[in-house]
Amino acid sequence: MFLIFTKLQTVYLFVWIFGALSVLFVPQKNRLVLFSSIFLGVISIALLQITGESRSMQFGFLSYLPDRNVIRLIFALSMSIMIQQLLLFEPKNKIAIKIDRAGTHLAKFSYTLYLTHYPIMGLLTYFGFPKSEQVNIVSVGFYLLQILICLIIAYMLYLLFEKHTFAVKQYIKKLV
Repeated sequence: MFLIFTKLQTVYLFVWIFGALSVLFVPQKNRLVLFSSIFLGVISIALLQITGESRSMQFGFLSYLPDRNVIRLIFALSMSIMIQQLLLFEPKNKIAIKIDRAGTHLAKFSYTLYLTHYPIMGLLTYFGFPKSEQVNIVSVGFYLLQILICLIIAYMLYLLFEKHTFAVKQYIKKLV
């Protein structure tokens, strides 16, 4: 079990720190900051794709780009700032309000999903869930099915356990 945690790269600690610090600092609502963070996020995603392991296309300018870990940090920082800014804007139209409600509902069991998705995917692989070598309609279908299975199992576990966290905390407080 300990070996799982030693495989993480140091850069991901800083990615986590960016996310953790974004909770502590409440910025002013600023559309320029929002759009700049979205722009930086899109650029960093493109750079991460270009600098990835696959070399189906060759780019001469790759040697001028920053290290891949620096690009990861730029991506993490831009996403932290973007999420901070998005949280400051209230949804106004009906579609945005529905998306906000759906996101709020999904967020309720996000921690359970975070904890369970990797073991669920491992079990699916162990029991023969196909892993494709190429992207096609069948592989995308299996990928979406895998996502759906992870969501359903995580939601069921949320209903059994995480949903009752507040009540359990209240009960424990009464005992103490």
